[in-house]
Amino acid sequence: MTFNILKNLFLLIAAIISVYVLAVKFSYSNVLFLIISCCCFIFLVLHVTDLKNRIKRKKIEHEKYLYFTLGYITKRIILIGAFSIISFVFFISGNKIFLFGVLVLTLLVAEIISLLMSFNLKTLFIELRENQIYISENQLMISAKHILEIEYRHNIFYLTLKNNKTQLIDTSRFYENAQEKFSSNFKSWILQNQIAVGEALKKEI
Repeated sequence: MTFNILKNLFLLIAAIISVYVLAVKFSYSNVLFLIISCCCFIFLVLHVTDLKNRIKRKKIEHEKYLYFTLGYITKRIILIGAFSIISFVFFISGNKIFLFGVLVLTLLVAEIISLLMSFNLKTLFIELRENQIYISENQLMISAKHILEIEYRHNIFYLTLKNNKTQLIDTSRFYENAQEKFSSNFKSWILQNQIAVGEALKKEI
């Protein structure tokens, strides 16, 4: 939490200075540019440190199955593309507005770092607990008692919840050969928690 607050504070300082330079005539100087650049660099260092600390704080008591969805990748690619375009526009605009390009470029680098570290540090996974399922991608915790029924079609588990929502677990999105192991253990988890299943899954269990 401390690193998260600190990194955002440095980014805020850089943003305030950029607005000041843009709003006040003849206020630009190499010193201010250096301060903004240093703030952005410190932001990135603290961002990496914050990501690593979050992993250390997470206590994984049960086996985790490495998992990600195409939605996660798509969202990150869209953000990276948007930041790339915006920073390019700011840089080619010239004048003092290019300082905002530095800020957006910083966010672009931070997003790329987050994406790479999520795979390198294996932060994307599903964890089966005694009577809960934890999906790290969206930090979603699903209790067995909140599941009405589970169906299985085309390598996808469909979890129908009591709030009328449906959570999908696409087994083709597991990596490092976790697909078969998860499917087998998840079926055992379903039996253990006595959850209703569809006809297709009932035959396999």
